[in-house]
Amino acid sequence: MFALIRSAALVAAVLLAIVPTAAAAPAAPDGGRLSARTLSADGPSGRYLVDGTWLRRLDPASAGERAGWQRETAMAGWDRVSVPDAWNATDESLASYLGSVAWYRRDLRLPSRGSGETWILRFESVNYRARIWINGRELGTHTGAYLPFELHIPARWLSRGGVNRLVVRVDSRRTTSDFPPAKTDVQGRPLGGWWNYGGILREVYLREVRDIDFETVDVRPELACASCAATVRWNVVLRNHGDRARAVSVIGRWGARRLRIGAVTVPARAAVALTHTLRVAHPRLWSPAEPRLYDASLTAAGAGGVLQRFTRRVGVRSVKVVGGRLLLNGRRVNLRGVGLQEDSRTRGFAIGNATRDRLLDRVQELGATLIRAHYPLHPHTLEEADRRGLLVWSEIPVYQVDAEELARPAVRAAAVAVMRSSVLTNRDHPSVLLWAVGNELSARPGPAQAAYIASAAATARKLDPTRPVGIAVGAIPGVSCQSDYAPLDVIGVNDYFGW
Repeated sequence: MFALIRSAALVAAVLLAIVPTAAAAPAAPDGGRLSARTLSADGPSGRYLVDGTWLRRLDPASAGERAGWQRETAMAGWDRVSVPDAWNATDESLASYLGSVAWYRRDLRLPSRGSGETWILRFESVNYRARIWINGRELGTHTGAYLPFELHIPARWLSRGGVNRLVVRVDSRRTTSDFPPAKTDVQGRPLGGWWNYGGILREVYLREVRDIDFETVDVRPELACASCAATVRWNVVLRNHGDRARAVSVIGRWGARRLRIGAVTVPARAAVALTHTLRVAHPRLWSPAEPRLYDASLTAAGAGGVLQRFTRRVGVRSVKVVGGRLLLNGRRVNLRGVGLQEDSRTRGFAIGNATRDRLLDRVQELGATLIRAHYPLHPHTLEEADRRGLLVWSEIPVYQVDAEELARPAVRAAAVAVMRSSVLTNRDHPSVLLWAVGNELSARPGPAQAAYIASAAATARKLDPTRPVGIAVGAIPGVSCQSDYAPLDVIGVNDYFGW
């Protein structure tokens, strides 16, 4: 049976290059130095924030690649900006919404000059498509916003002691098959739930890895009933980026308790999985009233000491649908929530943690305990939701995608891939109430949409069997119950009061 939630209904591409320019003067006033701080607590050690001053150049004619901007060293024509950045944050024109192209540059020096480190670029969100070069060599491509992606940099492509140039080409022009899709009405006016901000919308990190990297960390508390003992399962994947096998011991924490997760030899250029299970007799449960968190961090050590640490805080709670009722820790929930856009009028989506905290302050001032957004939220926002006891309807931006698009297998597969990435990225947050496969698709699903719903729901459950899966639909008068929603646990109904 379905649990029914009624709620009031309250974008871009990338090309990058790192070019060693030891002979050229660095474009950044700081000489390319990076900051050893992070904007979110959870995650691996060895992250360096690529902040400071960047250079940006607009390219509305999309002529920069032909002109060789990915190799340019001169500063003429480039403006100084800070990243994250949305170049059209204050431009409310139709052209701004439809998207354009801009380039970003940032010189950087590696924080360590040793030859044994592996370096990985991490982008938390760039809107929308990405093509990447390092030292004039193509490194890879990426499509999509609101979720992170990483790029492993071959050691021979970097200047260890000199200046390296990072160049990012961002294209915010979307198509009808993107998430969310580009849509306009019959008069050419933009349609959609939020503005199409172009740029590097969240922070960028350079990660230092000493051979061993925590490729996957999943700490999954399972709770059969509110008074039951909890079972906590660690599922860890270690990847060895080095050229020789490494013997690794993984130590974990559960609160103040120290645990031996396991020991393993990881072959060169390979990955190995570890699992561990712990019974917790009397867990302190997480809830909006008492958002209790446990330290579940990990340390990987080998010959010579610590190789990497991974910070993780989790909560023990259960979310289930029983008899058509949504239960948290075995009790019915009475939720009051808000729709949230992580933006501001002056910065667009390129906001900082202080703005995110103010948004959550306003949520709590309203007395809300539930947040809904049409896309995965920033890591800091989710960590704060964990800490404050705010529940999150975690939705992916499969937003009003036309049935004709979902009829294309490639589009359905891409949408399911977004769901997979969202679950893998955010499944350890106790604040996440459920996984939502989309918003306001056709009110009469049909075979293609039904296939997408079934595949997305199955993917979410396989990766995280502890949460319900739902969808948000428009409250269309005259549309009866749809059997194609059978794979789902929760249906959210968007009512537009007075619209």
